[in-house]
Amino acid sequence: MKNFDMKRCWRTLRWYVSENKKNLLAWTTGFGIGFTFVQSALIWVTNGHITAPENMTSPANHYHMAVATCSSVLYVITLLAVFMSCSVISNPLKTKQKRIAFFMLPATNVERYITMCCYAVVIVPLGIALAALVGDTLRALLFMLMGEDWAWGIRDMEELMGNKPSASIWSQVSEEITSDLVFAWLCSLFALGGIWLRKHSFAVVGIALLTLTGLTAWSLTKLIPMLDISGETVLFFAKYGDLFISLAMVAFIVLNFWVGYRLFKRFQIITPKWTNV
Repeated sequence: MKNFDMKRCWRTLRWYVSENKKNLLAWTTGFGIGFTFVQSALIWVTNGHITAPENMTSPANHYHMAVATCSSVLYVITLLAVFMSCSVISNPLKTKQKRIAFFMLPATNVERYITMCCYAVVIVPLGIALAALVGDTLRALLFMLMGEDWAWGIRDMEELMGNKPSASIWSQVSEEITSDLVFAWLCSLFALGGIWLRKHSFAVVGIALLTLTGLTAWSLTKLIPMLDISGETVLFFAKYGDLFISLAMVAFIVLNFWVGYRLFKRFQIITPKWTNV
């Protein structure tokens, strides 16, 4: 089999999800319960101790401020959980028996690779997002039964941040697309690390990313004062910066998944200690 077939790929994905459904259900349920209890505990501790800004007009400002602040912390944790799920993309194939079963499937390498990516980069993150939403809803219901207002964390977070001034609707859409593409690039980067490394892929990619970010920021602080940047150049990048970033992110996302596929084709049944190839 050399040609890609959508039906065969779909059957492979269903088999893969079926083989890992217990882990998927356990981790999703655990994350949802943990989200509920951690958010409830944080709100319980901070409620009444944080002053609400003027743009939060609800009668129970202090409670909504606590919900917004704690939800921001949980939002970051949720993002980290998504990145971790991408970084363990090859974990379902850690054992020799599971690798043999997976590579014996009547499917092409492309179909197997798409199956792995769909499970780790799409299905598991969707499960995490759903668990966070259910956990937030359960927390809101619990506090409502205790006499507080109904307050969803995501709504109060948006109210806390307020509406950012923007030149046009296109600017708002452009900023949203850019942020989504940066998020997708980070997911593809952690997935690439998970395909290459067998152990500690999340930590290795995270440390490398932080190091690269720090070096880039340091280089810019040294380089920019040395450049004679005109006002027209600043206006040009202010106008088209999001477009260039979006195009760069698309290119890097494609590159990451392409390199990941090249590494996947070199997977071994008996792997080295630290890598999959």
